[in-house]
Amino acid sequence: MNTHLRDFQSVGSMKHRQHGMALVIGLVMTTAAALVGVTAMNESGAQIRASQNFSKRADADLSKIAGALQAKADAAAEALDDVVGGGGDTGNANAGDDSAESSASDAASAAKAEAQAAKAAAKSAKNDAAKAARAAKKAAKKGDSAAAVTAAEEAQAAADQAAASAEAAQAAADAAKAAISQASSKAEKKAAKKSASKAQKAANQAQTLAKQAQRQANKAASYAS
Repeated sequence: MNTHLRDFQSVGSMKHRQHGMALVIGLVMTTAAALVGVTAMNESGAQIRASQNFSKRADADLSKIAGALQAKADAAAEALDDVVGGGGDTGNANAGDDSAESSASDAASAAKAEAQAAKAAAKSAKNDAAKAARAAKKAAKKGDSAAAVTAAEEAQAAADQAAASAEAAQAAADAAKAAISQASSKAEKKAAKKSASKAQKAANQAQTLAKQAQRQANKAASYAS
């Protein structure tokens, strides 16, 4: 009888231990789930703050680029106006011709610089679009749809900026070409043509960069959908 009693007590003790282990395991799993949830919330908040900072920097960069391009465009327009106006009254025909030639060369050179600056802006925007696309892919893998959508919007904004820069580069290249016809000597025309050629090359590169930026934006949109 004592043997049966000990067996009964042993079985009861085992059941209590099993219940205790189940409770401990349940508490450990609950704690782990809570930690995972808190970590995910912290990462999501960090991504949102990063997205906001990115947007602010992009706006500031776009304003800076727009100001620089406008200044160069004004300089090129002023130089072209001088050419069309004949370079002013100098009282000397040769001096007037030299002034016109110099103005044509300056106009083409300024337009070339504008096209190259616009190409640089398009490249920066393309890089921003690629960065945002990577962020969208990462967020999508984590299941953070809100962060993925935000990154996709940033990628599209960067692609739009690249497209605007490409348009500015082409406008500058056209201005450089227009300056060629204002040169009155072969040497001046040759210099203007050289600047116009470089301006068009920069414009073509800017257009390629804009297309690449749009492809990155499309990728980001696919990750967010």
